[in-house]
Formats: sequence, structure tokens, C-alpha cells
Amino acid sequence: MVNLRIEDNVRCEWQQISNLVADFCNVTVALIMRQHQDTIEVVVGSDSPLAPFQSNERRSLDDRQCCQWVIKTQRPLHIINALDDPDWERNPDIKLGMVFYYGVPINMPNGNPFGTLCIQSCEEKIVVDNEAKLIQRFARNIELTLELLLHQQSLYQQSITDDLTGAYNRRHFMGCFEKEFQRARRHNTVFCVAMVDLDHFKRVNDELGHEEGDRVLANFTREFKATIRAEDTLGRVGGEEFALIMPMTTLVEAKHLLERFRSLIEKASLLIDRQIRFSASVAEYTCELDSVGALLGQADKALYEAKQNGRNQVCC
Repeated sequence: MVNLRIEDNVRCEWQQISNLVADFCNVTVALIMRQHQDTIEVVVGSDSPLAPFQSNERRSLDDRQCCQWVIKTQRPLHIINALDDPDWERNPDIKLGMVFYYGVPINMPNGNPFGTLCIQSCEEKIVVDNEAKLIQRFARNIELTLELLLHQQSLYQQSITDDLTGAYNRRHFMGCFEKEFQRARRHNTVFCVAMVDLDHFKRVNDELGHEEGDRVLANFTREFKATIRAEDTLGRVGGEEFALIMPMTTLVEAKHLLERFRSLIEKASLLIDRQIRFSASVAEYTCELDSVGALLGQADKALYEAKQNGRNQVCC
């Protein structure tokens, strides 16, 4: 499933669409649904005191659900009265008083399913041609909006990430660093920052070429990302220099993570004919520090110590 954030202004627009569809078709509720890996979500629903659904509500996927059938078959579904239809008499929406259903699929630009636009009612109903055409037209409008959202998200990701490695670029990383620093000051919590620098990386570029050097950096970043946690923030802040923010992490815990990664890289085959190693430093936030620069200064000092003491080690 695509990890696509639906912006608030888009939700407001879709709210208006659901209201218009519900009013035009004279039904209890109109819904824009989104399927996730294990659940189906009500993205928005039309405003009605009789509607038994709430925006952002999620349910587990169920083969008896009408929307799931529409998504799976990629065909419209029209149920005049589920109580009189043996195929849908076990539909869970009946328990909510909804006996009528009409829905059409909504897809992502690549053709993968997104969800449905559907209408439901507590009374049986036959959808007429102009109602079906209106619903189809709005479904296509939603698909165009999804295409724009994906494009915007792609442009934003390009603006904050390093092209070669996929790690955050320096500007975005420093913004994340400042936010974490202010959060720690506000709530008196702990976090650590690490600096990581590949040892003798200039030799790789000089002796094997920049293309091989780029391959090393990309592979190194891939291994780094696989080691850190989801809540950590990794940035490429220089040519072969990386930085890592570790929220709610003590100095001992952070050093353990870096040592584990150092050992992994020492045994990895990032290059066929030589080993790649790195030096690293870890610094922990304390309330005595008054700026990001002060914390970075501690990390830089420890990194210098790691290099002076023979490299391929983690210093604090």
C-alpha cells in the first residue's frame, strides 16, 4: 500500500464531494473509503445525524464487506436491499441499519487500488443512470487529486533527501535536529546524536573512481538504515559523513547501537578487494547544553578523538 498522506485541504474538498453525492442521491450517507494492508478506513463521510460512520474510523478487512468486493473486483456494486439478497445478507453494515449500497472503485495513478466512493442508506433504493454517472465522475475527480498528491509528495521527498543515498540531506537533517533539541529542552527528555565518518574514503575515490565510491556510499547507507530504528533520523551531512538522531536514547544505548553497526560493517563486503570501516562519535543531550551547536561540538570533538586514536571505533 502507498504511504500517502491525505492533506487537510483535500479532506475538506472530499467532504464537500460526499455531501453533494449524498444530497443528490437522497441517501443516508456517502463515503470515501481507503483500503490499507489489514484495515479499511472511512476517509470522509457526508454530514448526517443518521450516518453510523465516522471519519478516520477503521475496520478489519472482511470478505462480507461491500467496499472490499468493489476493490477486489474493480467493478461497481449495486445492492438494492441486502435483506433480500442472499449474497449480502451477512454484510456487517446491516447491523448498522444500512440495507442499500452502491459503490465504485477508486485507483491510484499506477492502477493499484485506493478504495471506493460509495453511498449507503437505511432504505432500499434503485440507483438511476444520472446518479451512477455523478458518482463515477466524482470518483475520477478523486483519482486526479490522488495523482497530484503523489506528485507533490515526490517533489517534497526529492527536496529533503540526498539523491545518491536516500538519507536526509543536511538542511532537512539540521531542521530535525533543532526540533528534537527543543523537544528535549521542553520536556526534559534525553536523546543522542552520532557522527559517522568513513575511514580513508578518499582512497576509494582516488584509486577506484567516484562511481565505485558512490556505490559504497549507497550500500553503506542501506546497511545503516536497516540497523537503526524507525524513530531515528539519518542524514548525509558531508561527502562521506553521516549523522544520526536517536530520540529517547541514553549514551550507553546509543554507543551500543553504533558499536553493533561498526562490527557489522567490518564484516560486510561493501567492496570486493578491501574492507570499509568507519569512525563514529556519540553525544548525549543534557540540560546544561544551550544550543544544537554545543551538542554538535561535543560530537565533533569525540569524532576527532576516534580518528586520532586509530579510527574504526566509537568515542563518546
